[in-house]
Amino acid sequence: MDKEIVIKRKKSKSILSAFWMLLIAALLLLPPLEYFFDISWIGNGREIPLFVVILCILLFLVMLFCSWIFLKQILNDAPVLTVNQYGIREEWTPYHLGLISWDDIAEVLVIPMPDYIHHTICIILKQPEKYFSNPKILKRVTAPGYAEKYGHVSLTSHYFRKEFPKVMELINYYLEQHKIN
Repeated sequence: MDKEIVIKRKKSKSILSAFWMLLIAALLLLPPLEYFFDISWIGNGREIPLFVVILCILLFLVMLFCSWIFLKQILNDAPVLTVNQYGIREEWTPYHLGLISWDDIAEVLVIPMPDYIHHTICIILKQPEKYFSNPKILKRVTAPGYAEKYGHVSLTSHYFRKEFPKVMELINYYLEQHKIN
């Protein structure tokens, strides 16, 4: 019997995050506006230090970049995670590896996060060089102790907290099926 679980992307989280990032970016523009254009209702006549203005501009750029990432996620219709008889496909991160075949998985570790609500799923690959083409990333993920601590591929249960037990049950089911074969 072929089982499958597909975790859809939650657009509401991306919309809410993009909104807050844009709001924070707009608020971070207030000190530079007061500093350069002397808008009285912003600073109430007080002098704003230059390091605050520079920090606000840098944080403004960071917030714009983050909101751009969240806006891109709104337009992305690919599921975050798919677990089926062929393997695990994670498309949460921008640099995902595509379908990871069950035959290429050596071990799956589950590490609870400090809040005990979220978990990190660490997938240890038999041959990581098959999936990582970038030599810098390959060198980092094959460093001694890296796989045991972080796994070659790490997934957090942020998007599928409610479905986490079902996902782990299905992962363990397919791992057992492929160990038998």
